[in-house]
Amino acid sequence: MPKALKRILIIFLVLALLAGGTYGGLTVYRNMNRKPVNVYQVANFAQTNMWMDQSESSGSVKMDNMQKIYLSSTQTVTEVFVHEGQKVKKGDPLLAFDTTLSKLDVEKAEIALEKQKMELDNQQKILEKLEHARISEDIEWWINSLQAQLQAAYESMPEPEYPELPLGNWTMDDPRYIENPGVIDPIALLSESGKDDIYVVFVDGDDGQYFGYYGLQICRGEPEISPEDPEAPSDGGNEDPDDGKDPSEAPADTAEDAPEDADEDAPKDDGNPEDSGNPEESEEPEKPEEKPLRIAVFSPIPIEPEYPEEPPVIASLEAQIEYAYTLLANSYSRAELADLKASTGKAISDLELDIKIAEVNLEKAKAEVNDGTVRANIDGEVTSVLPLEMMGSAYDAVLVLSGGGGYYITGSIGEFDREKLQIGQTITVSSWMNGMMYEGTVTEIGDRPAEQNGWSGGNNNVSWYPFTVFVDASAELQEGDWVGLTYNPQAETVDNAWYLQKFLIREENGRPYVYKRGEDGLLKKQYITTGKILWNELYEIRSGLTMEDYVAFPYGRDVEDGADTVEASPDQLYEGMY
Repeated sequence: MPKALKRILIIFLVLALLAGGTYGGLTVYRNMNRKPVNVYQVANFAQTNMWMDQSESSGSVKMDNMQKIYLSSTQTVTEVFVHEGQKVKKGDPLLAFDTTLSKLDVEKAEIALEKQKMELDNQQKILEKLEHARISEDIEWWINSLQAQLQAAYESMPEPEYPELPLGNWTMDDPRYIENPGVIDPIALLSESGKDDIYVVFVDGDDGQYFGYYGLQICRGEPEISPEDPEAPSDGGNEDPDDGKDPSEAPADTAEDAPEDADEDAPKDDGNPEDSGNPEESEEPEKPEEKPLRIAVFSPIPIEPEYPEEPPVIASLEAQIEYAYTLLANSYSRAELADLKASTGKAISDLELDIKIAEVNLEKAKAEVNDGTVRANIDGEVTSVLPLEMMGSAYDAVLVLSGGGGYYITGSIGEFDREKLQIGQTITVSSWMNGMMYEGTVTEIGDRPAEQNGWSGGNNNVSWYPFTVFVDASAELQEGDWVGLTYNPQAETVDNAWYLQKFLIREENGRPYVYKRGEDGLLKKQYITTGKILWNELYEIRSGLTMEDYVAFPYGRDVEDGADTVEASPDQLYEGMY
């Protein structure tokens, strides 16, 4: 092998070993510094309400080849035209009645119906807003994130800078700022300024920051600051400044403070003019009078530092935080929002029911006002008819005409449950008119979506398909009545169904999974099987997880297979999330 090629191979081998060692070292370092992951018992985030496994629908009763006649409280039968066992044709008169119901009562019923429809519209608008409502926990997390970014932006700004000392022109309006020398020499300051009246501020500072200010007026003669000023000493200048030091201790023994004593060897004047000699030679020239040194204290204005210009990101973050707080004021917690959606949906469902009943009753009321004779609507046999004297107090049908039929009711089922509903399956039928419950049987399931105008169980993004239920003629139902339909759409009944909150579940290529604590105490990715999804918040768990297991919040740098785990309470999870 050529030496050059051999040298190149050796270099590549060394580099590979170094790279491998570096990667291994980083991996070991990361593993050594990885924190245990909090895990939480599944039962704390699960719901097991059995009613969730039931689906509900509603429908209008249609009589098939039969007719039942019921009386309202405003109707009184005056004549019966048929008897039990009699064969009749469609259109034959069956009975006649009088009614106390007036057109005014019908108008009142119409107005009440319109009010119910307006309230239904209002509740539907409320639900629409709730569907787009913001969740307070998410906004609080966003605010905390923005505030952290804002704090980091402020911390990255340079510190404010103070101007260098000395500065100022010694005047009252523009005093001289100098660093505090510790021992103050007023005469030296007067000499430095070249003035007889100066204003000086002594500044304490450290590491470029100013934090202590002591103002003195130094002058010869009376100071401009009034001795009565609470900031000035009462004796005109003998009071110490704020720092406890005597501002005039340095020049206390200078000549400017007092005149010198006369020379002892100077000739004495005995008052005899004759002995005074020549006046021009004996008299000394007069010296100008030296003004006394005065000091007064005043309160100086602190020096303002020069702040650096804020970067644009700070204004942007502050605007976002303000906007986020506006959103927070109109948001709801997850629990609050779920309750509001459920209660509003229930109100809508109740109003839909009330409206349907009111519409049926209104049609009956209109029929009462318009026609007092009830006629057969099919060909058949009168199978039951009450005596005239018993009809006024009867709650059951006063007359039954049968052609061998029963009742048919059409309900609706969501597209995800359609394949699980079976022909022949038993359905519970609840009469909203008399409160009775009956058994029905599914006879048909439609293959084309039906128009859905109601609340749709809280999910308007799902297509709904019609299905038909048959109830035999023994049920006390009326033509046009609205009834409730309760059924289990599961192909197999799940007696122990339970649901887990969505935020603990992730998906990978459409497969849901959780991070679960294994028997060895380490974290592992666990794929699960889910069923129904309620309100887009709760997932039915079919397999792969039990309520006794412990799972991690499936997001975070340390959440991965093989991570150490530590048990934690739900409060710790919510604090970490929000």
